[in-house]
Amino acid sequence: VFAVLSTNLCLAAVFQPWLSSLATYLDVLTNFGFLLIILNGSFFLETSNNRSGMIVCSLVLVCILLVFASLSISTLAEQWIRKRRKRYDFFLTHHKQSSGSVARMMKLELQQRGLAVFLDTDDLLSLSDLFGTVTQDVEAL
Repeated sequence: VFAVLSTNLCLAAVFQPWLSSLATYLDVLTNFGFLLIILNGSFFLETSNNRSGMIVCSLVLVCILLVFASLSISTLAEQWIRKRRKRYDFFLTHHKQSSGSVARMMKLELQQRGLAVFLDTDDLLSLSDLFGTVTQDVEAL
């Protein structure tokens, strides 16, 4: 059980499988809580070699706490940097049948002025990422 939860914790932290980052963070936090419960419960097991078991559990607990703290610090730093700096100055979208060339011309004009422009037909990789890009990475719509 411990190995499965540890693997799940690491995979969720690295790949961030949920659509919203909050759900991913809650998943990681929940797995971390379950691991703490299991490790704390292991101190109450009666074994013939109680001292070595406690040392191993303590070392694993410290490692998990260090990994969790480093992930938390790096995530907070990444969020802080992302909030301070937007990737795009403008977000452009258009009606597909009638104004695609006007939007592309506008994008080229803005780029010639040194501005970063997100044009949905050029830069959209995944529709599920569109709302996150618009809310977090764009200065003006």
